[in-house]
Amino acid sequence: MTHGGKMSAADNNILLELLGAAIKSKHVAIIVHNNPDPDSIASAFGLSLLIKRKFKAEAKIFYGGIIGRAENRAMVRELCIPMNSFDKLDMRIFRTIAMVDTQPSAGNNQLPSKIIPDIVIDHHLPVRKQTHKAAFKDVRDTTGATSTIVLGYLRAADIKINTNLATALFYGIKTDTYDLGRDFIKDDTEAYKFLLEKISRAKLGRIERPLHDREYFAKLHEALENAVVADDVVTTVIRNLESPDIAAEVADWLYTLKSAKWAVAIGAMRDRIHISIRTREKKRNAASVIRKIVGARGVAGGHGQIAGGIVFPSKHDNDSIETEIAKTIDRIRAAIIRKEAFAAHPLIEKRAKSGAGSLSGNETTAKKKGDPA
Repeated sequence: MTHGGKMSAADNNILLELLGAAIKSKHVAIIVHNNPDPDSIASAFGLSLLIKRKFKAEAKIFYGGIIGRAENRAMVRELCIPMNSFDKLDMRIFRTIAMVDTQPSAGNNQLPSKIIPDIVIDHHLPVRKQTHKAAFKDVRDTTGATSTIVLGYLRAADIKINTNLATALFYGIKTDTYDLGRDFIKDDTEAYKFLLEKISRAKLGRIERPLHDREYFAKLHEALENAVVADDVVTTVIRNLESPDIAAEVADWLYTLKSAKWAVAIGAMRDRIHISIRTREKKRNAASVIRKIVGARGVAGGHGQIAGGIVFPSKHDNDSIETEIAKTIDRIRAAIIRKEAFAAHPLIEKRAKSGAGSLSGNETTAKKKGDPA
């Protein structure tokens, strides 16, 4: 089913029955998208516990790529969420396949295109052709987080929501809706309030404020140095990424620029380009915009105010990554700004690296008598 409105308890009870009917074996593989984010991790965690407790089957979570963002690694560690690399999935054992926060042939997961999953639970458009072939499908395009959908099943099954699960689902909703600031409906608000009383605030604090290595700050520095404002769009490029998560994080960061309605982060990682888009413009759809930018050169998806995509540069171009970055920037401006002439300038004007009052190298300044501490 696809659904855009508020779900009742009766709706969730029906969905729970249909979900149970789609589980055809004692071993269920739950597949999330590559480089999983908090909503995908949390919703998969919730579904795994539902399958174990309600339907008495074993369920394991599998992902491709890496868990790169420090907050996401902290989430998995603090909340004891068992995550397994996709290359460890034996489909001879796991005969039931569930996809959460992603869909078959979406291009952002490791499931081979010839395999039709039994279960698909998501909140992203478009609904893929192979999703319609799944025994159970629940794609709610207006819901802010897949965690909200899974919580509805858990409550219908009368499953006790422990502290770790509550904290995971709460964080999944919090991050995907920008703390109920974008792309949410009443179901998300009610789920947020329900979970708030059950979370561990101490664990949530450690998840939201993890420690970072120096490379993280180097990439933020690069993103700021490369950021350019054109009309009401701020765009930046980060090269040689170790994790695609940094592009999404930078887009969230640039999204707070007062003069911009659109924030776009382009991250080059080995043989592909990751694009993250954020917008405050309510009359336009970020998912539609990024699909226009990416076109047939990659995969893309998202919601009204948040979207992401991957471009696979041509292997016939010797300088394909740099060429594709330039083309992508042109397509971004054409798709968003939509006018012939506009001024473009650096977000931060270049300044001299040293000068009066600067500190560099081993320089120190002596505190004068009467100076404030």
